[in-house]
Amino acid sequence: MTSTFRALTTTVSVDIAADVTCRDLLETLIESYAATTDSPTLSYVIGVDSIERDGALLCRVDEPLDLAPRFELDLYEQLVARAAPGWLVHAAAIDIDGTALVVAGPSGAGKTTLALAFVGAGYRLLTEEMVLIRADATAVGLSRPMHVRDASSLPASWRRAPYPMREATGLEIREQLVVPDSASLQRSPLPVRALVRLTHGADRPSQLERIAASQALPRLWDTTLRADDDGLRVATSVLREVPAYRLASRRFDEAWASVQELLTTK
Repeated sequence: MTSTFRALTTTVSVDIAADVTCRDLLETLIESYAATTDSPTLSYVIGVDSIERDGALLCRVDEPLDLAPRFELDLYEQLVARAAPGWLVHAAAIDIDGTALVVAGPSGAGKTTLALAFVGAGYRLLTEEMVLIRADATAVGLSRPMHVRDASSLPASWRRAPYPMREATGLEIREQLVVPDSASLQRSPLPVRALVRLTHGADRPSQLERIAASQALPRLWDTTLRADDDGLRVATSVLREVPAYRLASRRFDEAWASVQELLTTK
């Protein structure tokens, strides 16, 4: 059976053979995206030991469990390359009263932890990985499933699946793939409320500061996933209108308190 869905701004179809060993895991990888009847512009066929993309062989695998991470990585690369014009940012985004709080930063900065804290406080999630900010200063989130090390504190209604990753010693399960329930997801574009550049480290004093408009682009541009002319143009325009902040913290509780302070700022 073929699944067709919208991921960021691309319509994707995925046909998974019935006898694929990791079929359940592959289905979990696409479960959080919104189904659509639109014609796909990106198509995958996943067999027992191979992946085809748009009718051409992408890869073959010796171990069937390698299909899931190979498919996921290629899907994200294609979504970045094919996304509509705009500023594509490595960021989480949360629905705050119908506006998007965009928290950008490198892997390990704490984006997922903050995003989960917001969901636990009753807010909805656009994404914890990738945000497309459009010229009208609205944000579209990639509603992918989440990779977490410890899923014990997450809502019981969220689907979980062990996620095998190829390590030097072979396949190891160090993460859970987690799919938020529909009530926790916001798939519609939202106007951007603020952008936050997140940094984390034991040697960093906790600080939340507003970034001057003239410095916002150099402070945030390194979180860009597709550095093209459209992205630069949109980023320059949006950062003239939308407030930007730098948030440094040593511990999660400090970062959470600072974000709550930001939300009360007029």
